[in-house]
Amino acid sequence: MILAVVVGPRSQQRATELIERTACVLDGQMPLFVSDGLDSYGVALLNRYHVTVTYPPTGKRGRPRCPEKKPIPELRYAQVVKKKEGRRLVSISRRIVYGDAHRITEMFNAI
Repeated sequence: MILAVVVGPRSQQRATELIERTACVLDGQMPLFVSDGLDSYGVALLNRYHVTVTYPPTGKRGRPRCPEKKPIPELRYAQVVKKKEGRRLVSISRRIVYGDAHRITEMFNAI
């Protein structure tokens, strides 16, 4: 199912635009996101679906620890990575980026 389309170069800006358009269509639902091996989609998903974790001061000298973006627990994102040699497809593997590996594997197997 195609929820949104963005035409243009494969860049971080376009990936962010695609995730934002998809979020508008989903209306709060959280599906399993699957893409190719382009890392821009993972960055765009984390920027859209995150909580900011701040750390308390330690009382020690030096810079305090910077706040971090952590994915929300409901976010599930996997990549299908194709390995090619020349023009020939050699292998296909899955890489789970965000979410519970067991649950994502079950969803892949159900497809």
